[in-house]
Amino acid sequence: MKKFFRLVSMLAVAGLTFAYTSCTDYSKDIDENKSQIDAVSSELATAKQQIESLKTDVSNLQTAKAEAEKAISALQTSLKDLQTKHDADVKALEAEISKVKADYAKADEAVKADLQKKIDALTDALKTAEENHAKELKTVNGLIEELQGSVKTINGQIETINKTLETLATKQELADVKTWAETTLATKDAVTEVITSVSVLSQTFEAAKKVLEQKDSTLTEDIKALNAKLTALEGQHASDVADLTTKIGEAKAAAAAAQTTANEAKTAAATAQSKADQAEEHAQKALGDIETLKNALGVYAENGKLAATIKALVNADSLAAVDVAKKYDELKALRLADSTWTATELAKKFNSSEFESKFSEYLQKAVEKDGIVNDSIAANIDRLRKEHESSLKALTAEVNTKFSALFSIAKQLKSLVFVPELYVDGIEATEYTYAKYNAMKLKSSGKTGDYTEYTEYGDGTKRPTAKVLNGKWLEDGLEKYPSAPYRGSVINYFTNPLSVVTYKMNPSTADVTEETPFALVTYDKEYIKTKASVNDGKEEVKFVSANDGELKVSFDAKSFDQNCERQNANTINYQNSIKENMVSIFALQAKVKNEDGQDTTITSDFARLYLSKLEFENLAFTGADYSSTLECTGKTTQDHIYPTLKEAVENAPSVYVLYNGAPLNLDDVVTTHYTVTRQTTVDEYTKSAHRDYDADRAAGTIDDFKVKYSYELIDYLVGTNETSESQHMAFSDDAKTTVVACNVTDGKRDESLTGDEARQSVGRRPIVMVKMTVDGRLVKVGFIKFEIREQVGYKTAGEFESNFHFYCGGDYFEATWGQMVDKILKVTGDTRETFSKNYQLETNNDKVAVQYFKVGEDFINLNNPDLTEAQVTALKKALGIDRTSFGNVTEELDSEESQQGTTTSVLRWNIGTEDLSSIYKLDGHKVTVWVRYKSTNVTTTTKYDGIYVPLTAVVDKPVSKVGVKFSNYWFNNGESAKINVEVPTKDLSKFEDKKNPTRPWKTDIDQVWDGNKPKFDFGENYPLTINRIDQYDYKYYFAPAQSYSDVIDGTYYEFFVDNAYVYDKYTNKSVTDNTPITDNAQIETLELGNAANVNAGIYTNTTLKCYYITTELKTAAGKNWKSKASIATIATLDQTTGVVTYDEGAVAKFLLNEYISEPTQYTEANLHVQIGVTGYMKDCGIAVSLNGSVYPYYFLRPINAVPATDKYFVDSEDQQAKESNINLFDLFTFKDWRGKVFFEEPVGEAEPDYANLWYFMFYNVNEVNVDIDGITTNASGGELGKTLLSSKSTEINLTQIGGGRFEWKATVAETWGVNHYNGVLNKFGKIHYHNNGTPIDSEFTIRVPVSFTYTWGTIRSSVDIKILPLGSK
Repeated sequence: MKKFFRLVSMLAVAGLTFAYTSCTDYSKDIDENKSQIDAVSSELATAKQQIESLKTDVSNLQTAKAEAEKAISALQTSLKDLQTKHDADVKALEAEISKVKADYAKADEAVKADLQKKIDALTDALKTAEENHAKELKTVNGLIEELQGSVKTINGQIETINKTLETLATKQELADVKTWAETTLATKDAVTEVITSVSVLSQTFEAAKKVLEQKDSTLTEDIKALNAKLTALEGQHASDVADLTTKIGEAKAAAAAAQTTANEAKTAAATAQSKADQAEEHAQKALGDIETLKNALGVYAENGKLAATIKALVNADSLAAVDVAKKYDELKALRLADSTWTATELAKKFNSSEFESKFSEYLQKAVEKDGIVNDSIAANIDRLRKEHESSLKALTAEVNTKFSALFSIAKQLKSLVFVPELYVDGIEATEYTYAKYNAMKLKSSGKTGDYTEYTEYGDGTKRPTAKVLNGKWLEDGLEKYPSAPYRGSVINYFTNPLSVVTYKMNPSTADVTEETPFALVTYDKEYIKTKASVNDGKEEVKFVSANDGELKVSFDAKSFDQNCERQNANTINYQNSIKENMVSIFALQAKVKNEDGQDTTITSDFARLYLSKLEFENLAFTGADYSSTLECTGKTTQDHIYPTLKEAVENAPSVYVLYNGAPLNLDDVVTTHYTVTRQTTVDEYTKSAHRDYDADRAAGTIDDFKVKYSYELIDYLVGTNETSESQHMAFSDDAKTTVVACNVTDGKRDESLTGDEARQSVGRRPIVMVKMTVDGRLVKVGFIKFEIREQVGYKTAGEFESNFHFYCGGDYFEATWGQMVDKILKVTGDTRETFSKNYQLETNNDKVAVQYFKVGEDFINLNNPDLTEAQVTALKKALGIDRTSFGNVTEELDSEESQQGTTTSVLRWNIGTEDLSSIYKLDGHKVTVWVRYKSTNVTTTTKYDGIYVPLTAVVDKPVSKVGVKFSNYWFNNGESAKINVEVPTKDLSKFEDKKNPTRPWKTDIDQVWDGNKPKFDFGENYPLTINRIDQYDYKYYFAPAQSYSDVIDGTYYEFFVDNAYVYDKYTNKSVTDNTPITDNAQIETLELGNAANVNAGIYTNTTLKCYYITTELKTAAGKNWKSKASIATIATLDQTTGVVTYDEGAVAKFLLNEYISEPTQYTEANLHVQIGVTGYMKDCGIAVSLNGSVYPYYFLRPINAVPATDKYFVDSEDQQAKESNINLFDLFTFKDWRGKVFFEEPVGEAEPDYANLWYFMFYNVNEVNVDIDGITTNASGGELGKTLLSSKSTEINLTQIGGGRFEWKATVAETWGVNHYNGVLNKFGKIHYHNNGTPIDSEFTIRVPVSFTYTWGTIRSSVDIKILPLGSK
């Protein structure tokens, strides 16, 4: 309470409109503080200025943010346009490819090659378009991200400034005052809002009453009326909120304005604070219980939720009344923490004009009377609440009654709609599968005396005891000892399971339970005619479930199949065939109560009943752990159980058990295979592959056909001693479903001697008969032969590990018999003969061994058709492999043993190149597979079910150095090679262009290797025989990472190639996940780790290209500059001949002539291309990893013009004087790429040597020009190369005399002498110096640009010439 008084005091000091009064007058104290308030006014003004300045900063930042967001929007629009254009381009290219492919399919062989090239070119264009599009997207997205980052930064700055403003505007001492002011000013508006809302809610309830009384036709109009009222409510609410916001804003502004003044006035207010403390007790009484008002008004905190719930009620549809009820529950959930009333009830309490006026009056008094709610005001508010409590409770009861009625309507079932499983001939249908089978019965009554030896069975029959000798059923007396005691019956039986169908309920909340009566209406309806007949309607219908608006019921179809049986026709043929003009239809009926409580019947739409026939085919084993010789093609891991005792006796055991092992539940061993026959066309039927009944039944994918199993031990005698085998096994449970090994006492099984006491049963092979019944009728019989062992399970042999070399066609490993003995026989303890007799390699139909992979303790065959694709994918991922097998493992005759006349089988593993490549990618470049030898012996006990043999392949790949370099062709310590034009010769007969013998420029790069051919050295560790060397070839390619780039005269140049990826031969995918190769050193590693396809990717780069773009445009384009650049061809490569041809285009010639390339300056040539060489296996086109396969090759400019350094003019000499004229020929010394000089001035009295003057004609130097306007000088403070001579003097002039374009009339074959020399001088012409002004006093230098044009473009050079004063020479 002290805190409240402090707040009131500060409000007074700040000059707020709220005036504090009590029985004590504090005006004097307030007056005393006035002077202090004036003192802080200037500081307050300063604070306001700071606030205004910060607000200006916020405005500027928001403007910048808007601009950035505008740019983002523009970029996003560009992104969409870019995508649209790209999609159109791709569509056009794909259409063109399709067209060409269509032409290809129709074309003759003669034109197919051209069409294929066009297809390849279009495919490359499509790929390039995709790559360019990806780059463009990346660029635009990058710009968007940058701008979004800027927006984020701006938002952070705005937030920081706003926090500063908030700090300036708010102090902790005023926090409670501001809250109190906001609450007081907001209360009246909030009350008005709720009063309006409750009024509309009351009207809504009245409308809801009418909805219950009116018909559906009036419902829509009521909803429209309610919506209109809701709109009015929302409009009033928005207006009130706006007004409330304005008032709160004014309170905030007042509090902010008072902040500085209040803080400065704290000290001065100390006296007033003391007096205020003394008056606390009286103020306490005057205030009253302010918490009472807060509690009374607390409902307004829920006002937003209340309005939302009212809106939901108004918009509710009575046909979905349950949703209305849910909304009502939500409404009831809106409770105050300290009140038992719902928000609706509290709102209703204020729904009277009396309350509105009274509360407004009390509230106004609260505002006028210093903001204090006294005891009287609080009491009046509490009285109003109590007066309306009873009416609120009545309203709540009315609402509950109303919603109960709505609930009742929501639960009434109105309709049922069939959910079809399939469509047959366009008709909605459900498939009903029934079973048809033949029953079996006893062959004999089993009377005593029928057989001289018999066994008495639990069913009271006596059956003959079978006899076995040397693993064979005794042929004598097959009548006496039949293979089975049952024979087939000719009686057909049908089984009708309960099949589930689904219906959609309307409404979805309909109250349908298992108590609801159901019936099925069934007909056989003519497909074409209108005649119909009603069946007996014997179908049994049962409720299954009703959830989420779906009703599921089950039914049988007795009347359908019985009708078929009476017709003595095939059931499917009768029921489903259109040619019989009949189809079976049905509908579901449900009896329910309507809204008046009367019984009514709801009938669904009719649907077709599509019958399919199930047939029980074979008894089978549940998994691969149990086996027989009767393999199932549909379920490869589930062999069939032998159907006769004879087959079981004469074959190897199917199930192995431990003598002291746990009881084996036969229900886990046995299942039934079935098929389903469906009609696919009018005259055709399709029978499915075998399926597992027990597994499908457990999964719920097949109905319950009441299949049961029972088991009996069958006695049979083995050998001349006629030992009873089955006496060594007993049932361990009363249901006779689990068996266990046991010992015998006096020749009879002793069920007490099990576990460790049953050791003597080891090696015995009892037989159990399986009986499968349907509806109690015997349908199938089978016989399972067991073997009791001391140890059950598999054994692992020793590991066969071998190195495989990466060759085309693959490599192989073949074991020796010695290895077979060491790795397998020593593990099993068998001899060669016993092993071959007892075990057989498990193979597929192609006699190739089944491969297993070890996962944990399990061996998994990834080619098992019972595994789903998802399971196989997951297993491969867990194993880290990309395929289900590696190569083929077979059994072959041991070559060494066969030469000695012994036929012994050993393992041979052949692995092809693709599999070798896959193995090389694995850890350690190796993989282990397992093959299995299965136990096959019929007469003797084998130690193990199978022997798993591990085979490990370790793959090595050839890595070679490129052959010896011909050192004279290399420079830079043997790391760089040269590409040059032809060596000059006077015999022009071999040249294509006699006038320009150096055209075309072709260089065979084989010449740089010793022997003119790269050779491979695989080292001693890789067994590469001479004939295998012939399997390898090589070719050159332009490497993906080109290193030349330069800026010349404001233009940027950069070499590139089209493809920067290595592709795998077998996956046809980039081995770098489409990441371009940026370092040629990567190639060696990529070749080693993959089956690099030499007919794709980087190995197809035969054209060297160049981007060129002005530096200004490049900078402006940013990361996307390549899309703006022009492209020129620089050179091409013939991979067949290894010849590089330099292009004759303008850009290629320009770049060639920008760099000096004589022997002493080769490293300055700069213009170079990165060329790679790859060795590869010819048969499969896979690259060999080469160490040092990419080198730079420098293009050597054919000729060089070396400027003289000792030339000069003498100022003010006569125009004809030699000091005023210089031969252009004398200004330069010409050399070719070898450093050979065309002509050199003789020294002293030596005779001139004209022997090489013909080089001018060989290289076809045909034009000389001086750039007069480009002459620069260092005269008068100028700078050579920058300051134009014309800018310093207009009186000093230089002119070119002669020169220009010329032709050669001589021939290279001539002997060139002085006359030819004079001819060259005349062709080159002169440069003349003339000064029309005042003679110079001191020398200066001019730099004269001169260009020489020849076959391969124009050389741009310059020469420095001194200008000497008259008389200095």
